[in-house]
Amino acid sequence: MVDPRRHERPHRHRRTGTHLNPRPHPRPEEHHRPEPRAGGEPPSTKPPVRVPTPPGRGRGTLPSLRLINTDSDPHWFSLLGTPFRVVAVDGRDLNEPDDIEEQGLRLPAGGRYDVTFTMPEGPVALLIDHDPDGGLRVRPEDAASEEMPDGVGDTRAWPDLDFFDYGEPAELPFDRDGPFDREFDMVLDRGLARVGGVPAYAQTVNGYAFPTIPTQLVDAGDLVLLTLVNRSFEPHPWHLHGHTVYVLERNGQVPSGSPIPHDTFDVLPGETWVVGFQASNPGLWMNHCHDLRHAHDGMMLRLDYTGISSPFDEEHHQGH
Repeated sequence: MVDPRRHERPHRHRRTGTHLNPRPHPRPEEHHRPEPRAGGEPPSTKPPVRVPTPPGRGRGTLPSLRLINTDSDPHWFSLLGTPFRVVAVDGRDLNEPDDIEEQGLRLPAGGRYDVTFTMPEGPVALLIDHDPDGGLRVRPEDAASEEMPDGVGDTRAWPDLDFFDYGEPAELPFDRDGPFDREFDMVLDRGLARVGGVPAYAQTVNGYAFPTIPTQLVDAGDLVLLTLVNRSFEPHPWHLHGHTVYVLERNGQVPSGSPIPHDTFDVLPGETWVVGFQASNPGLWMNHCHDLRHAHDGMMLRLDYTGISSPFDEEHHQGH
């Protein structure tokens, strides 16, 4: 009998199976960015999200901002008026992050970035989705003005920060070349499938929808490799509960900067991501798209540790 937990396949650098070939979409740096209003201003489909100005900060101090996206869509953050550093992703520190400026931060659904900067002489503005009327203002402690920093243009023209060459290289918590005890391939797409027993045009993983997607089984201590291929036309922010994964490849590219830790990472249309993690947290864990509309339409499954069970019937307990 074949052990369903072990999926033999070619080495990830020489994958040729047609079932994993993504549709040929380049990585869209502007994917789902809001369209500007006339005059180069961003759209105003919602009331501006304006955070109350905190107490003034002393010049030369190091304020910290934690950016959290609780939405099902990605959002863009722009920090104006000072260079800054992204010091952590999803609660995990990056190695020797660089000072950057005039680069946007695309934050996927469910994602978290920690940002710090040195307080300058003038005000600092954090914009959300390029909206100059919203966001957060941080000012020096002896300044009353909450105006925008000088010389601010259209932040939509800024490139997104690419973490693949950000920071300095360091060792991963495991050997990136394995050997891996478990390897799972997930092809993300749309198709006809049964969602909760009802036929639907579903969000699918390997052609199936929850709860009929086979459960991924691991043993405590396993080194696990996940390969995700997005064959759909929508981004899929992928989120494995209970674990931090490290990015090994995106479209064949290996990170050249700091190790990139994630518990949610955005697989854009046409992309292939390879991530690894150590199975060190025994339990029954959801593994799903963090666009909860997609999860509701079937794009979720479980990762279970052998020897762990639950009395609940998953088909009737589909909370996220």
